[in-house]
Amino acid sequence: MSVFKEIDEGDLISLNLLEEIVSNAIDEEVEIFSINASLQDHLVEDFAKVCKVKNSEDELKYTLQFDWPEDFNDMEKKEQEKRRLRDTFIRAGIAKHSNLPHIMKRLREHDDVIVGLDTNVILDCAITSIIIDQIYAEKFPNWILFAIPKIVMAEIENKANQKFTGPSDHPRLGWPQYDGRIGQRALQEILELDKKDPDRPGLSIMTIGELEGPDTVKTPDNWWKDSEIRSQFQKFLRNISFHKGTYFLSQDRVNVMMSGAEGAEGLYLQKPDFKEFESGKISKERFRNFLYELCIQFGRIKVDGIGGSNPSFQLSIFWPGKHVSDWRESKLKVSSFEEGK
Repeated sequence: MSVFKEIDEGDLISLNLLEEIVSNAIDEEVEIFSINASLQDHLVEDFAKVCKVKNSEDELKYTLQFDWPEDFNDMEKKEQEKRRLRDTFIRAGIAKHSNLPHIMKRLREHDDVIVGLDTNVILDCAITSIIIDQIYAEKFPNWILFAIPKIVMAEIENKANQKFTGPSDHPRLGWPQYDGRIGQRALQEILELDKKDPDRPGLSIMTIGELEGPDTVKTPDNWWKDSEIRSQFQKFLRNISFHKGTYFLSQDRVNVMMSGAEGAEGLYLQKPDFKEFESGKISKERFRNFLYELCIQFGRIKVDGIGGSNPSFQLSIFWPGKHVSDWRESKLKVSSFEEGK
């Protein structure tokens, strides 16, 4: 029986079920998936077309295609959403950092490694989406500890608490805004890293350092927070007896250079250029991850299948009453679901 017959509006679905939905649509000869994103964050009712995925000869090929509604005419906001898409592609594991081979070469130099993580690495979920797969594919290093400074945790918590507070008629009043969704996704990343997984032997995480006060993270001086992140990692290294590989990992070039100048070797993860991922092939698993991460970016998306039974469905990342377990299990809410004739 078609999986479409078992899904109703309002259902919560896992990523595995989402992959089954995609597979079912492909089996029913859906030729194209047109992906549209909600712009309610910007108080625009219509959806924007952002991507087309073509089912071609047993493989999926995606192409980014931007078609903005007429009343979404702010060029700065359009460019902002396009920049955010790069982070979405990284979180989905589709776009990989341009210098990833160099990063892996450095990590392979030692059997045991401690890596301090900058906030931006966790916000982009680069560890679970990119780095871990590379580590276990190459079977090196044997043991790795990801050290997360307390101020990084505080920055993420501060983001996770960002909600829409007005105007009073905002369709998502009280819901997490973009920073809030990204912050909660980063917390999901940390929970995933902390999960005991027999398929990930030798991997552990811990928080390090102390937070001077709850308001320190709210300072507008990003340079101070960057300096404190590095300081907490370096102090941690000084207080332990560890003489193998130690690195500070960041997507901020200056932060990496400062770390090296201060005595802790920095590894710079260089984000890919837009042209490197604006089209390409995608697996079913990556496709479902991509849909999930688009929900993180935009809050809600609509997927229209062209061909086969012409399925159409909307997915939301947030709903009133969403539980921690829903984040742990990467649940999405089906806003609408229908099949054409």
